[in-house]
Amino acid sequence: MKLYCNYSYLYAKDDQGRFLPNVPRHMLKGYLQKELVNSLDTSVKFLYVGKKRRYYFDTRDPLKSYTKIDWNLHYQKDGLNINLSVKNIFDADIRFPSYPYTYEEDYKQEGRTFMISLEKQF
Repeated sequence: MKLYCNYSYLYAKDDQGRFLPNVPRHMLKGYLQKELVNSLDTSVKFLYVGKKRRYYFDTRDPLKSYTKIDWNLHYQKDGLNINLSVKNIFDADIRFPSYPYTYEEDYKQEGRTFMISLEKQF
């Protein structure tokens, strides 16, 4: 079993003492991989991004925090690789900021997605 975790804390201000825009103060990443049986393993990736402030002149609310969880199942034997992946399992509402006064809504990112891949080596 493998486990990786990282926590970041950012308290950044510009040269005029204003908080940097579009930067989360808290971010947490994690990854867990486990072999279930011979040739079959699974992994989970976790990402938490805290709320993001806007530019000081932008009157919109800060971007909300979000949690994204991805899952993968991998089978490998005799040159055959099969992957089943689900990204953003819980369909979190993830948005990247639009520049003030250009596009009222923020840019919505993809929701839950599925992927199956097959690979055979000869």
